[in-house]
Amino acid sequence: MNPQLVFSRYALRSIDSCSIEEFHIPSIILMENAARGAAEILCSGKLVSLLDHATILCGTGNNGGDGYALARHLHNANYPVSILQLGKPNTHDGTVNARICSEIGITIEPWSAKNACEPTLWIDAIFGTGLDRQVEGIYQKAILSCNAHSAPTVSLDIPSGLDCDRGVPLGCSIEAALTIAFVGPKLGFLQESAKKYTGNIVSTSIGCPQSLIKKYGTFAT
Repeated sequence: MNPQLVFSRYALRSIDSCSIEEFHIPSIILMENAARGAAEILCSGKLVSLLDHATILCGTGNNGGDGYALARHLHNANYPVSILQLGKPNTHDGTVNARICSEIGITIEPWSAKNACEPTLWIDAIFGTGLDRQVEGIYQKAILSCNAHSAPTVSLDIPSGLDCDRGVPLGCSIEAALTIAFVGPKLGFLQESAKKYTGNIVSTSIGCPQSLIKKYGTFAT
């Protein structure tokens, strides 16, 4: 992938849907590729020493599904990992990966301030790039609680709460030390306002055809 390309919300939706509908790549394979890429980055990067007790915050959509899939890879690599749910998964791929996590013995509990014990690393899989509304309720509480904690946070694809295109928080946003961007950096990451929330940015491929990456990506200016 050309590192100069950035991707808007529309571009990412188009890449995802075309990969599935035109190239017949099952969506769960894209999720698996994203999770495997994130696991490789975490297990070989500077934050690997913090994987002694990682807690993944999983939302109900496919970003949460990425979190469940990542949990499997970390568990299989013998890193202790637990999951806090901000609601049950409501997508097929998320449900499949959550079920596997449960079957292999990964601890899954509903998020609460009480259950958010003392992780050495938070992994943010609450919201993805599709978020276009203000963050409220339990999601706001979880994000603010995570930001107030001393342990650093890694965000999967985008810091939860950050607007993909504008690079500003939708009420509140995770303040990540590292963002693992799937497909590539988001359009909003170019904004100065986003830097407080993204931390360092590393990209990983999820297996989408290069023709779609080139078609929908925009050169950063």
